Amino acid sequence: MKDADFIKSKNETDSHYELVKKYFRKSAEDKKRFYSFKSKEEIEKEIKKRSMWKIYTSILDEILQKDAEITSVIDIACGMGNFTMELAKRNNYKRIVGVDFLKETFNIARKTENIFRNISFLEGNLLNLPFTDRSFDFTICLNTLHHIYKNDFYKAVNELTRITKHYLMLEIRNKNYILMPWINKTVLQKVYRDLPIYCSSVSDLNDLIEKNGFKLKIIRRNSSLTWTSWRLVLVYERN
Repeated sequence: MKDADFIKSKNETDSHYELVKKYFRKSAEDKKRFYSFKSKEEIEKEIKKRSMWKIYTSILDEILQKDAEITSVIDIACGMGNFTMELAKRNNYKRIVGVDFLKETFNIARKTENIFRNISFLEGNLLNLPFTDRSFDFTICLNTLHHIYKNDFYKAVNELTRITKHYLMLEIRNKNYILMPWINKTVLQKVYRDLPIYCSSVSDLNDLIEKNGFKLKIIRRNSSLTWTSWRLVLVYERN
């Protein structure tokens, strides 16, 4: 890559992540106010109403039923730690780690450490995770990969597979969704404003992950068919 091309690429990458940080700092402030006026029970009730929550938890229970030997799990881009706390409720894990790249969300999540003693929260970057190879039996990365800069997608997936010993659970925004042109022009502009969203597909993930010794075992959709589903949750198992 020529120097000018490298500088242009770096500037685009830096600009992308600055937009991501700005968006989630604002989101953290809004949610911090929300949390401060709600009881723990009210917060849990609101979380369980979210469209993908039943899909997340059903997959979690399915994997635990299949493999009771899982003792360590990491929740990448854990945000306020909602799903990290859900992991702790299962009482199967001796080690639970939540990782997020923003202190603003990280600090809210950390308040739960005194509730669940087996949880620890760390500040970290998905593109350079501070863990050795195969550190965790089960790696989870939900509602996150679409915020990765397009040229970093391969690196992000490689990091996720690198630290995973057995199971990897990912969520993507489906680029083959039939209503994607409408989503781009309306919903994304309203929800994310100037924040770019990177969409991918099952075949994209398979091409990357299978090279690292994993096979697709579970796929869940927010609709009955892949081409009618905007969000997909995939679980891979190491061979």
